[in-house]
Amino acid sequence: MQYTDALNNLISLGDDDMEASMYLRRKPDGTSYTMEELEALLVASGVKYGVQTEILHKIMEEGIYDQMIAVAEGKPALDGKDGEIELLFRTKLPSNPKILEDGSVDYLNIDIFEKVMKNQLIARYHKSTNGSMGYTVKGRIVLPKKGREKPAVRGKGFHISEDKEEYFSDLSGKIEFINGQIVITDLYVVNGDLNSKIGNIDFAGDIQIHGAVRAGMQVIAGGSITVNGVVEAASIKAGVNILFRAGVLGGEKCIIEAGKDIMGRFFENANIRAGGVISCNYLMNSHVIGLRGVEVHGSKSVIMGGSTEALGYVKAYCIGNDVEVPTRIKVGVDDSYLNKLKLLRRDMEQVNSEISIFNKNLRVPNVNHDKIVLGLYMKVNERLEISKKIDELESLLQKSKNAFVSATGDVHPRVSIRIDVASTIITKELRNVTFRRNGKMIAIFENR
Repeated sequence: MQYTDALNNLISLGDDDMEASMYLRRKPDGTSYTMEELEALLVASGVKYGVQTEILHKIMEEGIYDQMIAVAEGKPALDGKDGEIELLFRTKLPSNPKILEDGSVDYLNIDIFEKVMKNQLIARYHKSTNGSMGYTVKGRIVLPKKGREKPAVRGKGFHISEDKEEYFSDLSGKIEFINGQIVITDLYVVNGDLNSKIGNIDFAGDIQIHGAVRAGMQVIAGGSITVNGVVEAASIKAGVNILFRAGVLGGEKCIIEAGKDIMGRFFENANIRAGGVISCNYLMNSHVIGLRGVEVHGSKSVIMGGSTEALGYVKAYCIGNDVEVPTRIKVGVDDSYLNKLKLLRRDMEQVNSEISIFNKNLRVPNVNHDKIVLGLYMKVNERLEISKKIDELESLLQKSKNAFVSATGDVHPRVSIRIDVASTIITKELRNVTFRRNGKMIAIFENR
């Protein structure tokens, strides 16, 4: 919108009336405009609010003509904020442990789950706000958009205050934020050593042991396990991860299994199997299988003795030692995996053929359809099981693709290395090399 007076002075308003600009022409008699004249011009155009008098003074005092200058501003409405939940706990833990100056990993300060105490404040709800009104330069009120409240966060193991603004845990344990829900589960805590006085542990959730795990003890967890002290010749199994902040002195009778990763400062004389990665600062005389990989960190890290297997990779500083202790390293897959996959695919073809026959028989009149449906149901379930096994095996084969063994330090004689179906035994000391399969042979590459 525009307004023009008798002297062709112009007031221009924006489409939303949130700004007004003035365009002055010189008076025919050469005199200056007064503040009253400028203000009257604005009033005549309908501008009532947000007038910037300091700009009007400048126009008057400096005699600014033939320029479009903004002289009034409205106030935009400030929309309200939606209600918001503030989580007072970590929802993501650091995925990579801290590397120390010597290159080793600090396992003492790793957390594999977030702990919570009973009655701890775990979340706070901030209510929505109404916002604040605005106005145009003509004085029209601009209403804000009100914020919307959000429903309470669902989950288990906590309660909400009467005013619906604070969330408190109902128990001590482990807290997670999963798919938009707060989930608190029990955490079994042993404050000292786990020994025969306490007994074996079989717990569906997570377990934390502040002391050592003595020889002969058994620990089974559906979730994760953390042990702060040394583990002796014990049996430890977890559905998820295991963290040994100290290490393992297994006495050749220690069995450790985890559905995902296993981490520890050191492993000696232990039998270890992980569905993910096994990582430590040194590995000695142990039998280790890390399906994804095995990582031995640090400038003095070593794999010495025993056998170390992985589908993807094995990485260390040194492998073997000066006295040439036999040390076996195996990565990738052998023909047995491929044969299993071949047999499973043949079984899948057979089941699909049988399902096709059942489907045809369903269209045949005067037959026992109930019996056919039952047989079809059993074959469909069988196909699902075979498909699941094929997917698992193909996933393992994918993880083994481009398998390698790498040492940034020395690889000593009497170290045997097998990659898929190719194998070799080291006869002279090598340094800073990576081993990869090349056809039926193993190729050695210098690390850069």
